[in-house]
Amino acid sequence: MKKFLVPGLGRSVGVAIAALALGTQIAVLGLAGFAVANRGAVRDWLVVGKSIPTATLDGYAVDAGMSSAGRFYLYATKPVLHSPETFDESCPIKESGIAVLGCYDPSADTIHLLDITDDQLTTLEPVVAAHEMLHAVWARLDSAEQDRVGRLVDEAYRSLPTDQITTRLAAYGDLKAATRTAELFALLGTEVSALPEELEAVYARYFDDRSRAVVLAANAARIFDSITTEIAELVAEIEAAETNLTAVLAQFTKDRAKLDADIDAFNEKSNTPGGFTSRSAFVAARDALTARQTAIEAQRTRYNTLVDEFNVMLDNLDVLNAQAVSLNAALGIDAAEFLPLPTVD
Repeated sequence: MKKFLVPGLGRSVGVAIAALALGTQIAVLGLAGFAVANRGAVRDWLVVGKSIPTATLDGYAVDAGMSSAGRFYLYATKPVLHSPETFDESCPIKESGIAVLGCYDPSADTIHLLDITDDQLTTLEPVVAAHEMLHAVWARLDSAEQDRVGRLVDEAYRSLPTDQITTRLAAYGDLKAATRTAELFALLGTEVSALPEELEAVYARYFDDRSRAVVLAANAARIFDSITTEIAELVAEIEAAETNLTAVLAQFTKDRAKLDADIDAFNEKSNTPGGFTSRSAFVAARDALTARQTAIEAQRTRYNTLVDEFNVMLDNLDVLNAQAVSLNAALGIDAAEFLPLPTVD
């Protein structure tokens, strides 16, 4: 009888994709934020006047639907586009499994952006730039305006479906109230399509067409959701198939052992004079064992077919996992750091 195993058992681990924190502030807006808000517009004009526009940053402004004011505040923060190596130095906030793609440093009044190289995710770059631009805008609002806009932001957030931004906000970890409101100001402005009219009027200062940023963010989210869902569904199928294979193999092993024992008993009886009382009894017993052998062979064939199907699922999971690893790498995340278990061949 052919021996067989299930190749790949234990490889049914799906690679998780990093949670996105599009951007964050690398310090709580305290005295540094106060200095930005109260230094006046003259310095901003001087900074923008000396800045050298780039096609990349101008493209971000256009793709995110920024107004001339939004573009102005983007350049006022001396934005820097980084490779993963220099980005980690400039945006040191890092949590396992969290992809931070940009940050606004209020102490230096500078925006740092990760240059995303994966073509599937480049649509995120304008969104991150707009997100960070809104952080810079928030830092420039005086305390009275922050209080007024903050109330609008909190009211809008409370009216949203609980899973729309709550999940996104969770990626930022525990935030103090002021920092949380600042993050919500940036998140709502770039990721939520419909907002109360009074809050829309605030964002209209910085966007000619805010929906462009929202659409880009939604498109990127769909890529993550699609692969994450596919991986989760396939892992569930693999686990169910593995359970079924274990049961089928156990039944086959049991039936095979019983058949082998019955064949041994039949042969012993056949070799014993008078073991069978008649030729017809011998033939009937032999034919019954032959039928059981045929059934056992069918069980073996069925099992091996299930093994082949199982291995195809494992191969498909390998493909999806490779895509997830590639996406994580493009976001500066090593997928191994938050795999639930190591994969084993």
